[in-house]
Amino acid sequence: MLKKLFILFVLLCPSILWAQGFISEEGRNSPSNPEKKDTLDKNIRLEVFYLQTDVDTVIPSTQANPMVLGIGESFMTYRSYGAYRRDSLYVAKGKTPTWGEVLDLDFIYPNTPNYHLVRNLKSKMLTESFSVFPSRYRCLDSTAVFQWTLLPDTATVCGYLCHKATAPFRGRVWTVWWSDEIPIDAGPWKLQGLPGLILKAQDDKGMHHIEATSIHAPRIKFLTISLHRWRKVTREAALKAIYEDATHPGAGMVAAGLIEKKEPEANAKKRRIFYSPYEDF
Repeated sequence: MLKKLFILFVLLCPSILWAQGFISEEGRNSPSNPEKKDTLDKNIRLEVFYLQTDVDTVIPSTQANPMVLGIGESFMTYRSYGAYRRDSLYVAKGKTPTWGEVLDLDFIYPNTPNYHLVRNLKSKMLTESFSVFPSRYRCLDSTAVFQWTLLPDTATVCGYLCHKATAPFRGRVWTVWWSDEIPIDAGPWKLQGLPGLILKAQDDKGMHHIEATSIHAPRIKFLTISLHRWRKVTREAALKAIYEDATHPGAGMVAAGLIEKKEPEANAKKRRIFYSPYEDF
């Protein structure tokens, strides 16, 4: 059991372990082992950087994470700035970086949240990837449709004139500001279906606020996705796994047989970790 817990700690905290001297200099200088990825789109048109602020009203706690929306000809992706910077490192190096370079980058720009959304711009199919240690889930969502009500209000976001719209979606009502100065049907997270890019969004429960901070030509010329070592599940199953892991920390490890559940239910609930869902399941 102790051996399993040590391995778990190594997997969860590689950068911290290195800082404490657990990783040798030889290990730091060895080539990293990047996960195999497939190219989705080789013609990226735009990169949009957002600040995503999420609130857990139960703890209470707030997390603010930079996110990146990459928009190509056929696909778009929405992921953490940390994941984006890691891909940028591979592009800048032109070869596989060392473990030391990868861990140093992860320490400064963690992959938080560990979430990757891909949208097929033609079929409208969404592919979501979630990590709930020790499992990694992937699910498809073809029913993310927003019935927008256009409103006359305007605002300036990131230097662009934006128009207001609202729509209910899976337990929340979203208010967004979109700009016809950027006539692309795209936005952060699953938000879509307007004649211009969505630059700002918030839900009626006060849990989520997403706002663009910069827009520019792409620094990474292609979009990729890892298609390997993922467990394909339904959207509802993935969201339930995230809920269970947050409200009963370690639930995923118990299910995988890595640890035994001995703690009383009341104690487990006291250790709730950050949980701020975007939709009901």
